[in-house]
Amino acid sequence: MLLVPLVVNALCVILPWSQRIAEGEMFNIEDYSVDNPHREPLADNRPAVFNMDAREALKAIEQVYNENIDCETMLATRDIKLLGIKYKNSVFTRQANIGIRSANLVSDLLPTGSAKSLNFSDGMVLRTHPEVLYAMVRNNLEHDPLIVGSALVLDNNSFINNSFYAPYAYRNSEDSFIKITDWSANWGYVHEAFMKFMRQKSLNRAFPTRSTYFFQENKADKMNLTHHFVESIDGLWSRPYFECSTLKAWVITYSSPILGNWDKKGNVSFMGVGTIDIALTNVDINQCDKTRGGIFQFEIFAGTHNCKNETTQCTFVSGLGFRAGSYKCVCKPGYYFPNVTAREKYFNGSVIEAEAADQKASYYSNPDSFQCLKCQPGCKTCKDSSPCIVTMNWPLRKALMGLTAVSIVAAIGIMAFVIHFRELKVVKTASPQFLVTILLGCILQYCEMLIEYPGSRNLFCIMRHWFRHIGFGLGFTSLLLKTWRISVIYRVKSAQKIKLTDRQLSQRLAPILALYIVYLLAWSLAKPSHAIEMKMTGGLRFEECSVDWWDHAILIFEMLFLLWGIHLCYKVRKAPSAFNESKFISWSIYNLTVVTLLLKITRYEVCDVSIALP
Repeated sequence: MLLVPLVVNALCVILPWSQRIAEGEMFNIEDYSVDNPHREPLADNRPAVFNMDAREALKAIEQVYNENIDCETMLATRDIKLLGIKYKNSVFTRQANIGIRSANLVSDLLPTGSAKSLNFSDGMVLRTHPEVLYAMVRNNLEHDPLIVGSALVLDNNSFINNSFYAPYAYRNSEDSFIKITDWSANWGYVHEAFMKFMRQKSLNRAFPTRSTYFFQENKADKMNLTHHFVESIDGLWSRPYFECSTLKAWVITYSSPILGNWDKKGNVSFMGVGTIDIALTNVDINQCDKTRGGIFQFEIFAGTHNCKNETTQCTFVSGLGFRAGSYKCVCKPGYYFPNVTAREKYFNGSVIEAEAADQKASYYSNPDSFQCLKCQPGCKTCKDSSPCIVTMNWPLRKALMGLTAVSIVAAIGIMAFVIHFRELKVVKTASPQFLVTILLGCILQYCEMLIEYPGSRNLFCIMRHWFRHIGFGLGFTSLLLKTWRISVIYRVKSAQKIKLTDRQLSQRLAPILALYIVYLLAWSLAKPSHAIEMKMTGGLRFEECSVDWWDHAILIFEMLFLLWGIHLCYKVRKAPSAFNESKFISWSIYNLTVVTLLLKITRYEVCDVSIALP
């Protein structure tokens, strides 16, 4: 009767430190109670075990789901459907630690455990009270809902009558009850080859030990209790296998060695394993590329999707379970789903996997199957074949370009005429030098239209400002200076003759042109104009050159210049007929001012119905 309290006390003492060990606590080198020898993590390096590639494993998984499995035959022949792939992940570390804790607890309850020096009993607690083992495996399932099975498997020659003993607790989908049984009669639960492998790997392996001080009542003497334990590096995950007897599902098992000996004076050695089972029913197979992100519990399946990479890309979808097809093929940027009225605009991974498994299916015979369609030119994303860029009216643009070219040719012709007939009285009176300068300014401003014909480009945005403003500085500044000369001559009331030569006017034109050049250079170097993408309220996009305060500043300067010109035109409105050209100069300045204002107002109205895209 004293044995049961002893077991309870042992559980209370051992569970805390075994939990710390199971959770992989790293002992400080100053903790002299622990002797933890260096050893490599246990590895399953059998060459014939992991012999499947990802596609073979997926095919085997689908065969189980699509075919009726004869579990009776499998159990009778001890045949287990295995996947030759390795589980390498830390998702179920917490559950594995529970198995490690159970194995360490059994090791400590054996005669070679920490109580061997106490002489409370003959040390056969587990043999005389096997219900302790059943309580432990049941507790493992109660402790964590993800654990669907747990066993404490004592190897041959390890239990009563030198037999196997395997208390096993499990749950299945039929009800919520935890079932407990002894699986030693049906030795299909743990693959015998895996058990032999664990025994072989544990042979001559140096396991850590820990010393504990025990104080008895009314005694000052302390007793040193030493026991062996295992850590996470001493256990192994099995290959996925189809558990046919209870769950009828794919399962992986974590096994941790049980260490001890029924003879308290014997050597501590491998006596069995503590295991926990994890059902893969709710584990999704991520077949997408690693670059797409997500959790990969079985990395071997990464990149095995069947999305057609030309136009689609894989996106992981959770919830399908341990089956192929846990993804969807979505359209890449620049492509759209063919069925524009579909609610779900992607290709289902399960459907694609089924199609790809049939070599005669449309997946192979039709190159356009499961493909997205290309968006209209210039569209980064789209929902259908609708354009997303403003369609240019090329016939109108060509007509305007033709008219611009004709105007340039006409200006060059007039320039040649002025130079050739510069001695003609009517031409000479109008100052041929300034006439040529005005025509040159007009040609430069016409060139701005030619630059804009192919569309907005960063270089073109800079060039257009140079053509426009240098052309304005040459053309209209010359007009304003000619008007200013008429104003000066006309307003003088004295008999003294006022003479302003073309050379004197050129000396006034030069600083203005220099100012333009310096400003444009600073603008081009500091913050050059560039092409930006705009979006209209209807969703259509277009490109135009950026506008900032550099634009506004020079526009204000030119508008003030034109207003000064209007003021001069008003002053010379009654000039004698000998200066009749002032009338035409005035009309030119009026026309430029009105047109410039209208164009600027129109430009800002267009900008109000569009937004700049980042």
